[in-house]
Amino acid sequence: MKIFLHIGLPHCGAEQLQKVMDKKRGQLAKKSVLYAQSPGRKNHTRLFMAMSDPAHVDPLRYHRGHGSAQKQAELRDKLRKDLQGEIDKVNPNSLILSAHQLGSGLISESELIRLRDFLHGFSKNITIVMHLDEQARVLAAHYAENILQGRYASLEQELTLAAGNWFAAATAARKPLEPQLNQFPDVQAPPFWLDYTALVARWQAVFGQNTLRLRPYDAAIFDSADLMAEASDSFDLPSGIGKAGGGTPLNRPRIWPLRARGA
Repeated sequence: MKIFLHIGLPHCGAEQLQKVMDKKRGQLAKKSVLYAQSPGRKNHTRLFMAMSDPAHVDPLRYHRGHGSAQKQAELRDKLRKDLQGEIDKVNPNSLILSAHQLGSGLISESELIRLRDFLHGFSKNITIVMHLDEQARVLAAHYAENILQGRYASLEQELTLAAGNWFAAATAARKPLEPQLNQFPDVQAPPFWLDYTALVARWQAVFGQNTLRLRPYDAAIFDSADLMAEASDSFDLPSGIGKAGGGTPLNRPRIWPLRARGA
């Protein structure tokens, strides 16, 4: 069995892709492709929450009751059992897992190793799929989302990183976790994952060279019935799955061009 692990990135069409895969789940199963449901019906949030370091408590784990190491371990054990049950039922040639938080939320090497070892319990044949968009556009959408989650720092902290080592500076800016004060590093600190070069290198270091499949995010395709073709190319789907139907456009921030003063 081959595993396709879709790790996002955020604001690069993951929600639309997951919606299509959820809608086509029954057809895919008939073609020996399992789009798993036990980690989450659309976005496989439980997979992400089960793989972060015990001390790396993000808002999802905290608010869904998996903040303690014990609760997280129980979640991981249940997920392993439930996912194996799905595999046994479908007996698929390929398994598709998708959570945009995997690319943006797993930061340490130990987290990636934990995910790799968990997946190796099902198969060692793994392809990691990642969709990318222009970084300034992604940052604008990420910042708008984080404001709603309680971020209080301005974009000035990101602007000061642009000329240096983004990954190193972004990780160094992560302050200690204080949930009671809404101090979650994943919300307040600059997004380390926008350093695409460092992100790819980190995942390849754990999962192996040539394991990543990078795909460009094209809003026109993701908003259209052609999205099924993108899904097929991303996950090597068999023919006969049909079209996606009309895509649902995402709410995207507008990026206004800068003008010189007096223009």
